[in-house]
Amino acid sequence: MKLRLLTFTLVLLTLGGLLSSCDISYHQYVGRVYDGASGDRLDGYTIFAEFWKSSIEGNVDEETGRYTLGKVPEDTDFTIMIEKNGYRSFMAHTAMFQGGDCDDCPDETKTYYYDAYLYPEGLPSPAVTFDITLQETDAQAAGLIRLVPSAAGGNPSLYGAQPVGVDDGDNGRQIWINDEDLQFRSVTKAFAGGIVTFEEGELVYGVTYDVTVFDVDGYDDFDTDYRAGQGHQAWQLSPATSDPLALTFHSTELQLWDDDGTVILVFNQPIEFLAEERIESYEESLDDGFSIDSPDQDGDTEDGLCEEIEDDNGDDFVPPFNDDGTCPDGRRNKLSKEDPEEDDDDDSQENGTRMSITDNRLELRWNGDLVEEDSGDPINSATYCNLGAVVLHATRGPSSNNLDLGTALGAAAPGGCLQVDMVP
Repeated sequence: MKLRLLTFTLVLLTLGGLLSSCDISYHQYVGRVYDGASGDRLDGYTIFAEFWKSSIEGNVDEETGRYTLGKVPEDTDFTIMIEKNGYRSFMAHTAMFQGGDCDDCPDETKTYYYDAYLYPEGLPSPAVTFDITLQETDAQAAGLIRLVPSAAGGNPSLYGAQPVGVDDGDNGRQIWINDEDLQFRSVTKAFAGGIVTFEEGELVYGVTYDVTVFDVDGYDDFDTDYRAGQGHQAWQLSPATSDPLALTFHSTELQLWDDDGTVILVFNQPIEFLAEERIESYEESLDDGFSIDSPDQDGDTEDGLCEEIEDDNGDDFVPPFNDDGTCPDGRRNKLSKEDPEEDDDDDSQENGTRMSITDNRLELRWNGDLVEEDSGDPINSATYCNLGAVVLHATRGPSSNNLDLGTALGAAAPGGCLQVDMVP
């Protein structure tokens, strides 16, 4: 019995020795606390580290304001709490330090240097304006902006000078981040004219916000951060990544006829004419290049052929009469441009062609205007030429995303001309 007791005692002593050699490592902290609005060093505050069911209060030097705090076990999450009358609450939630494998489990204590910034209660954030510009255009941005409180960020950049204390501790100077800032509300507002204005107190002074500028037509979302109180900001948005403008369908490829000579062209994204001041030029080029195929089916190539005449061989010849027995009048279907007496006004489409855009669709059409008409002659087809002179632009995307109709149609429009059958 005594032997067993002695053996058990030796086991306990040996195990106790092993356990005592595997004491956990600790961290301790030193640093200073500053007024985030003025940059002044603070004293008279209290600082705590809370973990599991324990709370450790730090010591604050009355003359320098420097605190010392420890020991915090390495293998636990903890919260740093700082309190001072007249300042907003401060809590920095910190995850445990992730170390490597420990073979010898050394008992050691490491020291880290951390500063913190407190902000006075009730201090209003000053009014601020953000300028938002667009790359590749002088157009004024319009869209939405959202500011969401964030615990990210480091030392406030309200002041250029960095406080002293970088050399303290084993790992240089670091910053406790106030997770209490996350309690403040997000702000979202619409803007136009490339300007966003926040009135005094609309943001919370000293809070770091994640900023997103979004829903700006043709431009990617823009992300940055802003600490309330920094003052005026200017940001530039980049054009949205988009596919090159391309034609996906044109009605003539169906090989159907259209008695109005209308063509529908569909593109892979919304379109507009490249420049508003060029639209009249585009319309005039299309009109000048328009033609119809209308053969003299009724044979009235000359006027006044109702009487019998002699042909070149001296034989009597009577030209064909109209189906209703009337005399052919020699008329033809003619466009305005076929009459040399007609003036060509740059701002008037004499031949009656028109272009219109609806979202991603372009329509080319002819209103049927003729300066001379012969109902006995068919109009077999209409042909739109000068298509290369008409340039389109993708409404959402970079200014370089352009395409002319000749290139868009390619082999379907040889020589920059597209023919539309008007009879079956």
